[in-house]
Amino acid sequence: MAIKHFLKNLWNSQPIERKDFSFGGYVNTFEDLAGSNKARIDFNTLYTIYNNVVDVKQAIKVKQGACVRDGYRIVNINDPDGTPDIAQTKAAMEILESGRGFTTRKDIWVRDQDVAGNHFWYIQKDKAGKVIGLPEIDPRTMSIVADQFGNIKKYVQRVHGSDVNYFEPEEIIHSVMDYSTSKPLLGTSPIEAIVWEAKTDMSAQMSQFYFYENNAVPSHLLIANDNLTKDQMVDLKESIDEKFKGTANRFKSGIIPGIKDVKNISPSQKDQEFIQSRKFTTKKIVVAFGVDSFILGYTEGVQRNNAQLIYKNFYENTVRAYEVYLEEQINVLFDRMGLDRIRFEINESNYDDAKELEDRTRADVLSGIVTINEARQVRGLEPIVNPLADELLYQGRVLDDLAFEENLAAEQVTASFEEREKKFKNLLEI
Repeated sequence: MAIKHFLKNLWNSQPIERKDFSFGGYVNTFEDLAGSNKARIDFNTLYTIYNNVVDVKQAIKVKQGACVRDGYRIVNINDPDGTPDIAQTKAAMEILESGRGFTTRKDIWVRDQDVAGNHFWYIQKDKAGKVIGLPEIDPRTMSIVADQFGNIKKYVQRVHGSDVNYFEPEEIIHSVMDYSTSKPLLGTSPIEAIVWEAKTDMSAQMSQFYFYENNAVPSHLLIANDNLTKDQMVDLKESIDEKFKGTANRFKSGIIPGIKDVKNISPSQKDQEFIQSRKFTTKKIVVAFGVDSFILGYTEGVQRNNAQLIYKNFYENTVRAYEVYLEEQINVLFDRMGLDRIRFEINESNYDDAKELEDRTRADVLSGIVTINEARQVRGLEPIVNPLADELLYQGRVLDDLAFEENLAAEQVTASFEEREKKFKNLLEI
């Protein structure tokens, strides 16, 4: 055990080579843009925005719900229609469902991708080299050491108050959202594109909160003559309340002896603009995250009969890319686990309107475009065992039979004409 600690400390104490580069820590910074280090925006800022800006959190939440909505499957890598290897499938499921379970694991993957632009899985093995877990590592704690050519040499985890942890490249599965232009081995968050609008929205929320929190402040100030005594001021306040407070006294005009000025206190135009800026912030967030405002709950100006199309476009243009990437990352895990006979696939969701799909497939069957079993497959139904289910039909009749009947009818018509022509010639010969 002492030798193990000695070797670990020796490895951890090794300096980074002069040509190596470290990427991490304050990866998301805006000093150049803002012109001041006071405007620094790090990972913690991104997670603060996620936790406090409702549109950001909701946009990520609906992505989590839509991603892998219809489940996943383990398939035979050589024969997708065949039975997958039982032993390898069991080993894969034990890892994917271990710990928090696959659904939670998937939700954290989506969240970290969108908030931090990075997600890290640690492939945990026992002493015999068997994979026993797949814990997530907080992206706020991770950095990458690479050579001048971008080849990753190790991953480094630094947690406040604990030792530094080093990981070999093959121990980490690193998912990246849109590689950074300034830190090319790390990803960037969609929040970075709307960070100033999001921080403005947070300030607006605080402004409105303190406006109501401090509402005990009078709506106007009465400036009395300097020569009034304290008792006279109290009597004057009571007199004003008696004459002018209450619904019945609203809009009354009057002369108040002893008052030389009245100062109204009301929100400025700038204060009121905070509320209007809220809509602008929402629009920017919608664009950044690829989530339609209707899906976030803003139904103004949207016809509900278009809802199905909106959700379908959201899935095809935004969510499906996440699913394809998640498939790739889990298959990287399978490869590192030595699971070479199976593959992970996510079931593609179908957002077609059920009634529309039913009508369209029925019309296609009646028109002889698809077979009954082909139509059932489009609807997500199992095929039926029936000779007619795999035949092209027209108005319920087999096309081949119709063709045969049409040919037979044509032959009969031709024979009838020939017979009539023969009889006519016989008449001319008489």
